[in-house]
Parts: sequence; C-alpha cells; structure tokens
Amino acid sequence: MLSVSGKHIMRDKSPQRLSLNVGDGVAKEFQEEIFFGTITAKLTKPKWWHVQYEDGDEEDLDIQEARDARKLYLYYRVCE
Repeated sequence: MLSVSGKHIMRDKSPQRLSLNVGDGVAKEFQEEIFFGTITAKLTKPKWWHVQYEDGDEEDLDIQEARDARKLYLYYRVCE
C-alpha cells in the first residue's frame, strides 16, 4: 500500500498490470510534498525506467516504483 501524507493508495497486485510508456506522467512523494515528472526512457537494465521531474531532478525507478509513481500521478490528476 502506498501512503501519501496520510492517504492510502492500494498497490496494483492484479495480474493485468498498469502499462508504462516513455512520455507517461509520474508523481512521487518526498518529505510530504508531491513532485511530478515524466518517464523519459526505458533503460537497458530490465524493467527500469528513467524519470525527469519538473524541478530538474531525475532518477531511475524499478518497475514497481515506476508503476507506483504512475498510479500516484493518475490519482492526483483525477482528483484535481
């Protein structure tokens, strides 16, 4: 389960997983603040994705982290 500032969002454990593509928006919580970014590349490491955040930071996420970040992005974009 993801926890975002006291809100709980269930992880996707179903057999049909959330697909990820270059260009997809993502979001990640850091120190109780949400940062939005974009998947900019699928890496040669199996199931890793490179993310560029709007504030200029970037990082590589494994498949579960990337799915969680995508789900968080969709949650916030739908809720706004």
